[in-house]
Amino acid sequence: ELLVIQDGDQFYIADNFVTNYSLDGNTYTGVTVNFSNSKVSNAPNSGPYAQKYFNRTFIQGVDCFHLDNDNIGIKKYVDSLWDDYGKLFGILIANQLRVGQVRAKISIPVNSKLEDNERKKLQQQYATTLYDKMMNDPVVFIPADDKSKSSYDEISSSKSATLQNQITDFWSLKKVFIGEVAGLLGIPPALVLGETANNSENLDLAIESAVIPLGNKLSEGFASILIKKSGYSVGNTLQMTGFKTINILDRADAIDKVGSSGVVKVNEVREASNLPPIPDGDRFIMTKNYQKEGVPIENS
Repeated sequence: ELLVIQDGDQFYIADNFVTNYSLDGNTYTGVTVNFSNSKVSNAPNSGPYAQKYFNRTFIQGVDCFHLDNDNIGIKKYVDSLWDDYGKLFGILIANQLRVGQVRAKISIPVNSKLEDNERKKLQQQYATTLYDKMMNDPVVFIPADDKSKSSYDEISSSKSATLQNQITDFWSLKKVFIGEVAGLLGIPPALVLGETANNSENLDLAIESAVIPLGNKLSEGFASILIKKSGYSVGNTLQMTGFKTINILDRADAIDKVGSSGVVKVNEVREASNLPPIPDGDRFIMTKNYQKEGVPIENS
C-alpha cells in the first residue's frame, strides 16, 4: 500500500494517513511524512527525525494517488501456502525441543490395589501429564512396570544420540517457502537468498519482471496528477527511469563512446547513467575521430 501526495511542486510518500472511503472518490486526511536522517536538511522542521503533518484533505487523482495490492489470488495463495509450511515449522520445532531431552525410568514400590475405573482414570491422567512433560520439560521421568523395588534408569544417553538435530532443516524449509513466494512475484529466489556472489543477471531479471511494472504504475499515477487527460490527449507523456544504480566510474569507457559518437544527446547519456539533466544537455557531441571532414566537432 502506498500513498503519494503532492504539496506544491514536491511529492511525498505518506508514512501515516487515514482513508475516507467514498463512491465519489476516496480522500485522505491525517497525512504525516517522516524524513530520513540523511535528508534532514531538506525537512520542513528541525530534528534528527523531522516530521511534517499536512492539515488538509487530499483527493485521489487530484493531488494524490493511492496504490494497493488488490491481487486477491496472490494473497489467498500465499496465505494457504503459509498454512501448510507453518504446520511443518511447528513439527520441526516440536521435534527439536525433544532433542537431547533427559528421560529416565523410575520405579516406586506400590502395595495398594486400585479398582478398574480408578485405574483407567489414573492412566488417562498419566498419559496427559506425560505428554505435557515430554513436550515442555527438559527432564522427564517415566514410571516403569517393575514395582517390586525402587530403581532409576536414565535412557537419554542411549536414545538421544539417535535423534536427528533438525536445526538445519529450518533454513531449508524457509528457503523453499521464500523461493515459492519470490518466484510468484517474478523475483529470482537466488537474489533474495544471496546464494551467489555475482547477482547482476538475477538483479536485471528482477528489475525487468517486478520493479519496472511497479514503476509503470507509479508513472501512471504521476501522469494522472501532472498531465491529466487533456495533456495526454495532445501527446504529453511521463516516463520513469533510473531503476538500477550504475557506477559511472565502471562504465566510463561506454559513456565516453556513446556520448562522443554523436548518436545520443548529452542528457540522454546522463539519464542512462541515473544523473539529472543539465540546461544545455539536449544536444549532440561528436569528437574529432568520429567527425567527417568539414563538419563541426560540436552540433547543437
